[in-house]
Amino acid sequence: MLRRGFLQISCIAATFDRCLGQTRSGALSIASSFRPPIIDDEFVQCFAADKGSFLFLLTNRQSRTSRLVCTSLSGAVRWILPLLENQSYTGLGLRPSGMIVLLYFVPRGLETGTYLAEVSENERNPVMVRSLRLPFMTGVREYHVVADSLLGFRDDASVVIFDLWTSARGTLSCGVSQTESIRVHSVADSRALVVDRLEAKLGRLSLPSGPCEWSAIDSPEVTDSRNYFATRQKQFTSLPAGAVVHPPVIGASGVARDGSLYFLVQPVDRHKGAVLLRSDLTGRVNMRYLVRLPSKDVRKLLPHWLTVAQQRMFLIYGDGHVDEYALS
Repeated sequence: MLRRGFLQISCIAATFDRCLGQTRSGALSIASSFRPPIIDDEFVQCFAADKGSFLFLLTNRQSRTSRLVCTSLSGAVRWILPLLENQSYTGLGLRPSGMIVLLYFVPRGLETGTYLAEVSENERNPVMVRSLRLPFMTGVREYHVVADSLLGFRDDASVVIFDLWTSARGTLSCGVSQTESIRVHSVADSRALVVDRLEAKLGRLSLPSGPCEWSAIDSPEVTDSRNYFATRQKQFTSLPAGAVVHPPVIGASGVARDGSLYFLVQPVDRHKGAVLLRSDLTGRVNMRYLVRLPSKDVRKLLPHWLTVAQQRMFLIYGDGHVDEYALS
């Protein structure tokens, strides 16, 4: 069984090798690495990037206390903001104005509910400027901040759109029910790019009222990956209808300032390297890379976030490590 899986992963790598016309010669290797000042049992709860800064929402596994850390792209610490205790911070985003948005949940008492807080850097001295209790949104499983909107994704394939300026709220059909498998990126012209990592589809959501237009990612590597996971799925014959056990086809993803989407294809062959594809927002792949990842002895898990800035790609891990690669 393991041997068969290994051959299928190798098949994905072989497909990559056949697409040499759109491949950068050689593999991308780590140019530099850093880690923000993580203490004790902290891990990266959320990550966001804006121009020349990285934001890390760090949470302690034991005490559940959180801190917001801002660094430069090279890892130099710009500021650290300890966050209020007895609150569960679950989301992090950036508005076009540069305002930092935090989502948090108060678990008990009269203040139980989901809140939105805004932080202004105020010349490198972060200050909490507003806290807003969000209206109850039935069935929302995932929140994402895009431009000046808060998106709440439901398991019934709909999305609630909450305007952060006017507090207006609307609901529309989005077409994705596995909310835990999506990634949402902000793109130009007040649009959100919804990446369905299980189905390898891209949804272009116009804000604030829709529609959401979907297209499949067109790539032989993605097709081989889907076939590999479909074969694995059939091995679990006792699962209820509709149950999904395989990991997402699409791994970490990020959108560059020119509107290009970069994403890793799973599963990953650590020996040969991870397949990194670049596509437009409709899923047409126009460049392929091989990315050298650290061994499991160095990084036990795969990267959770990806961002692109200044012709550099950064892979961010849940333990806080950031690896930089040169794209040119």
